[in-house]
Amino acid sequence: MKTASPYLLIILSLLTLLATSSCGKKNAFKLDAKLANLQPDEVRVIYQNDSGIVDMWVPLSQGKLSYQGTDVSQPVLLTVLDRKSQVLAYAVVQAGDHVKMSGDASKQHAVKVTGTKLNERWQLFRDEHAAFYADPNPSRLDAAIEKYIGENQSDMLSTVLLLVDYSNLTNRQHVDEMLKSISDEARPASLTQSYEALSSGKRSLPRVPQLKLWQRGNYEEVSLLGHTTLLYLWTRSREVTARNAVVNELKELAANTAVTVADVLIESDSIMWSKTIAGDSVAWQHYWAPCGPQDGSLRLLGITSTPWFTVTDGDGLVAYNGVNLQQACRIAREKCEQEQQAKH
Repeated sequence: MKTASPYLLIILSLLTLLATSSCGKKNAFKLDAKLANLQPDEVRVIYQNDSGIVDMWVPLSQGKLSYQGTDVSQPVLLTVLDRKSQVLAYAVVQAGDHVKMSGDASKQHAVKVTGTKLNERWQLFRDEHAAFYADPNPSRLDAAIEKYIGENQSDMLSTVLLLVDYSNLTNRQHVDEMLKSISDEARPASLTQSYEALSSGKRSLPRVPQLKLWQRGNYEEVSLLGHTTLLYLWTRSREVTARNAVVNELKELAANTAVTVADVLIESDSIMWSKTIAGDSVAWQHYWAPCGPQDGSLRLLGITSTPWFTVTDGDGLVAYNGVNLQQACRIAREKCEQEQQAKH
């Protein structure tokens, strides 16, 4: 499977994390998995139940697990990840479902999902478009999903494909139009509520006084207090070419203002990250968030795509949070000037 999708990231940024016991409660579903070549022998299970987000580590015994989830009165997305926060499999579950996962956990897209009609049709779509899922350029997969939605507007799989596998979520108007074209019965609120909450623009911006990020072989506490900061959050898999243009604009900002600039890789590929930044002649720090946008320090930012830019003021309040580099730079300059004036 691919790395965690924008839809999953929206859920994790908008809802309160809640670990819960799964024994003897109503509206239960069951997950059985048989996974080969998984080291260490445990997986991370994430889903939204009626009370909040369940996010827990589940051990395997000889590559097998049997897990019971609870309080899922409506269809919800279940995500299973490995220790590197790579997605092993997605499934849609609701009360009474018995979902099965099996395959080689060391190979991308190799874990198959069965057990319910919806998940089996989703698996069939993945299998039929395997080359598109493996392609670093998501345009062919996006086109296939758009075609499916256009032909299957009464099918819940259309909603699932759009919110989980579709990549171009930055074109919010187009996504909204596709989502509205799907019938009400095929787009339950339990799957769409987090996306719609983000789309409404009613989410208040948070205060982020510090982040805990990886640098030089250890996690470090990165303070965002006392100065205007611009964070450039990126993924190498999609932005290695476009990165040069972003870096050049941030160089100009760093050279002509007192704004603190830092970049944060938000994917698990640390080896290629090291090679990419090796030639950077920049006057700022490079950090790494191994868990991606799900990282505990980053969840409040609600990252839905990359590159992503966050500006915080001297109190750690987020002044800008989004995909527009020019707007981020403009706001960073304004906040920095205000802070400079306040000191005199």
